[in-house]
Amino acid sequence: MRGGRWRETLRGFSHASLELLRAEAEALGGDLARSGRRLVGVVVLAVAAAAVLFWAVGALLSFGILLLGRWLPLWGAALAVFGALTLIGLALAGLGWWRLRRIETPAATVRRRAGEHAEWWRRNVSGGLPGGGAGGRRRPPLAASARGAAEQLPVGGSGDGPSRLA
Repeated sequence: MRGGRWRETLRGFSHASLELLRAEAEALGGDLARSGRRLVGVVVLAVAAAAVLFWAVGALLSFGILLLGRWLPLWGAALAVFGALTLIGLALAGLGWWRLRRIETPAATVRRRAGEHAEWWRRNVSGGLPGGGAGGRRRPPLAASARGAAEQLPVGGSGDGPSRLA
C-alpha cells in the first residue's frame, strides 16, 4: 500500500516538473520574441536614419551646385534644407542607438529567468523541506514572468497557491 502512494506522488511530481519545463520554455520563447520585435523596430529606425542621411547628402550636393550657379538667395534655402535633414537623420540614428542598447540580449534573458526560478525554487521548495531556510512558509515568485510560467506549485500539499500551471 505504501509503495503505491509513493509511486503516485513521484508520478505527480514528474508530471508537474514536465509542465513547469513546458511552461518555462513557452515563457522564454515569448521573451525572446519580444526582444526580436524590438530589434526589428531598431533596424527600421536605422534604415530610416540611413535614408534621411542619404537625402541629406543629396541636399549638400544641391547646395554646392546652387551655390556656384546662383549666388545668394537659393543657397541659403539649400543649406537650411541640408541642416534640417541632417538633424532629423542624427535624431533618428540616436533614437535607434538608444533603443538598441535597451534590448535585452538572449543570453541575459536566459540568465535572468534562470536566476528568478532558482530563487523561486530556493524559497518555495527548499523552504518546506527539513533544514530548509524559510521554515515552511511559502512566498510568491519574484517576477511576473515566473508567475505566468509556473504559478505556485502545491509543494507539501498546503494548497495556499493556485495548483494549475499557466
